[in-house]
Amino acid sequence: MKIVTFEEAFGESDGIGHMATKGERTTRAMLMVIFEGDCWYKDESGRRFAVTAPAAIEWSVGDWVEYGSDGPSRRFVLQDRLVEGE
Repeated sequence: MKIVTFEEAFGESDGIGHMATKGERTTRAMLMVIFEGDCWYKDESGRRFAVTAPAAIEWSVGDWVEYGSDGPSRRFVLQDRLVEGE
């Protein structure tokens, strides 16, 4: 078993639907757990991928992070500590 701790955590809920983040390269490791509804994420080239709950998406430092939903969804986002020097 491995326990991973994170410095920051926040829940997001968009009960009426449609939300999107601005795409950017992350300076923190991130984990998004989707526990209700459908979400999507985009890769660096702009390709969009659908994700249906229950699911999780993990991003490493330096990865492109852009996600959202077109309908109601609930998710929990965890962010690791800032990379040294940031």
